[in-house]
Amino acid sequence: MYTIKTVAARTGVPATTIRAWERRYGVVSPERTSGGYRAYSDRDLRAITRMAQLIDQGLAANQAAERVRDEEAPSVLPPSEPPAPGEAGRELVRAAAALDTAAMRAELERAFAAGSFEQVVDGWLRPALRDVGAAWAEGRLDVSGEHFLSQAIRGRLLLALALTSLRPDAPRIVVAQAAGVQHDLGLLAFAVAAQRRGLDVRFIGADVPDDDVLVALRAARAACLVLSVPQRDDLAQADHLVASVTAASPSTLVAAGGSFQDDLPDTVVRLGHDLGPAARLLAERLIPDAGSDPAGS
Repeated sequence: MYTIKTVAARTGVPATTIRAWERRYGVVSPERTSGGYRAYSDRDLRAITRMAQLIDQGLAANQAAERVRDEEAPSVLPPSEPPAPGEAGRELVRAAAALDTAAMRAELERAFAAGSFEQVVDGWLRPALRDVGAAWAEGRLDVSGEHFLSQAIRGRLLLALALTSLRPDAPRIVVAQAAGVQHDLGLLAFAVAAQRRGLDVRFIGADVPDDDVLVALRAARAACLVLSVPQRDDLAQADHLVASVTAASPSTLVAAGGSFQDDLPDTVVRLGHDLGPAARLLAERLIPDAGSDPAGS
């Protein structure tokens, strides 16, 4: 283990910058000695060295941090080899059917340790949730098991959101579903990815009346509302919310994901279906200096 003074000397990165990278971007996770001092590992040393190299090559600090996280974590799945039906969610379904908290936690921790957040969601969580849906349809999972599973995943995503560093000058966005729209796990995953991209996310969740969304946008002084349309039956409510926001706050950007995002009005920014590119697209729209980050270098 290394002291911050040693790390600064070996990498050429000042101690104040190392602490800033830890606080803002989470690229290092030093342990603490009994006296409360930071103790850095070989992995931390590599991450700081690599981050400095990427910034020297012209990347913004937040972009460099994401690259470092992705390089340090192995891919969950080869991009050309999606999991076979039933494979990704097998252990989740088994744990949910048994209401086995320990097994559920172990499977979630195993999965989220296997790659970057975006890799895990796109490569494992989304296929796993499709497997869960199939188990429900086939009667292998009942209401209690499905709710148990959903709350476990929600808790893991909320923890990731809470632990993602905030930039003090980050543009604020409100992330909420329209009134009557209940499915929000995908939207919550996007909230985490967006905050990892440097946006200040205010996650409101499912089934929010139009008037309350407008109140949230004003209270947060948000530049953007993000919603999703996971099912065709959600389209009318989402359309109504978009119209309400456009009428009350024409300068507010509205962006959307979900299976039926393309059916929303043309004024809505389509985020696509892959988490990493979606978060990057929105960050590029809202952060004027997305190509540079002198405060973090």
